Amino acid sequence: MILKFYLIDSKKKRKIFCSLIILSFLISGVNCKNSPTSPDIEEIEYYDYELIYQRPEIVNYDFAWEPDFATLEVKGLYTWTIALKQVNKYKFIGEIKNLPIHIKGDYKLNSIYIVDPKRWEEVYTEPSGKTWGKPHSVGDVIILRNKQTGFVKKLEHIVPNPDFPSQYEPKMAVFRTIKGGIIKDY
Repeated sequence: MILKFYLIDSKKKRKIFCSLIILSFLISGVNCKNSPTSPDIEEIEYYDYELIYQRPEIVNYDFAWEPDFATLEVKGLYTWTIALKQVNKYKFIGEIKNLPIHIKGDYKLNSIYIVDPKRWEEVYTEPSGKTWGKPHSVGDVIILRNKQTGFVKKLEHIVPNPDFPSQYEPKMAVFRTIKGGIIKDY
């Protein structure tokens, strides 16, 4: 067989040689793609959630205003306003659409809070007329239900809310969404 290769003219040898080189590149490219050292590329998944806000009690009857929205900050990148519909005087529901999961490199958590004047234990009015309550915002009784999978999670990691002055004890819930639409507190 080696003898036959020498008998082939030089043009054919070049074609065979080039074909072998191209074939070896293709084979090595396939091996590189499937090698364990290649970087993992995660795909972002998006899920819809039902947001349930359960007011534990009414502390302040001076305000007729009911919370009509929740504020959701997604991965520290952008903020959404989630409309809330009152079911009764203790329960409000809303809908979160297309919430992306956290992937490698997403370090900031999602955060969510609601300003509910009927939970203000103390009220402060500035000379400008701006009214603050204590706690100004809450995140302690928020439940998220994944609409695609049915997964349900009560948010339990409550932290100070930097969007409002700290003397009014604003709070918010923080959480991470992961593959499959599962929610982790952090």
